[in-house]
Amino acid sequence: MRVSLNKTQKELFGFIKGKVLVSESLSKYTTFKIGGPADFLVIPKDVEDLRNLIIYVKKNSLPRFILGGGSNLLVKDRGFQGIVIKLDSDYFKFIKFEDGYIRAGSGVLVFQLLSYCLDLGIGGLEFLTGIPGTVGGIISMNAGIKGKNISDVVEEVGIMDEEGNLRSFKEKELDFGYRSFKPSNVIIVEVLFRVFKRSSIDILKDMKKNISHKNKTQDLKFPSAGCIFKNPKDSSLTAAQLIEEIGFKGKRVGDAKISENHANFIINTGNAKAREVISLMNLIIERVRRAYKIKLKQEIVILG
Repeated sequence: MRVSLNKTQKELFGFIKGKVLVSESLSKYTTFKIGGPADFLVIPKDVEDLRNLIIYVKKNSLPRFILGGGSNLLVKDRGFQGIVIKLDSDYFKFIKFEDGYIRAGSGVLVFQLLSYCLDLGIGGLEFLTGIPGTVGGIISMNAGIKGKNISDVVEEVGIMDEEGNLRSFKEKELDFGYRSFKPSNVIIVEVLFRVFKRSSIDILKDMKKNISHKNKTQDLKFPSAGCIFKNPKDSSLTAAQLIEEIGFKGKRVGDAKISENHANFIINTGNAKAREVISLMNLIIERVRRAYKIKLKQEIVILG
């Protein structure tokens, strides 16, 4: 059931201290550059604003979605019938070095975190180079590269639960999986990372090496959401290799196209629609299932 727009709009404008955007297109907030509008996009001013919003959402049984950097997300063409929450105010964008640890707000962009580390000579997070999104986003999907995930360097995560309570979880209390994080259905507010002092020259060398590798192996010229499918556990082949083996590199539906550089990337070559991306995903799933008896599972989040 669609949110009662007039009533909800009036109430949100009545108590939110941050920003409330009405019928806001979500395409400009995602790296795919695809998707329709959200009924409301709310940017809380601070943690109290966030708490009031979470309590309001639960009290009124409203659909809600937490939007990070939009880098692992496909928004459907009809948009999202509910409230999208984005922690994009200065309150959620702090970075502090604390004697062997970095504490960062969930709204900090990954490249901002890495720039901070480079400037101060702080090592341990170089493997995140080239990964888009926010601190909150990379935690929620346990982002990483082959052989290393964000869970390897997390000491503590501060969250807000559905009741509006702030809680902290130590690394041992968290349940990180392959591109997943629990407790789910909570809002990540801040993260404490384990780091160490290191030469900025050496940090920069590793960053450049990681960027060079991504430029060679991934299609970064067009909008995309990164890897579309998870690598299957029951196969020696990766999702990209399976898609390449069925001859789907370069296959397209409308303006949605499987990348020639990385078969697990679908790129937006112009004005792709979400329905075109989903159609292409379904073709891949069916063809891989028929050829290898493997059902690929999506890595991206589909909203709407």
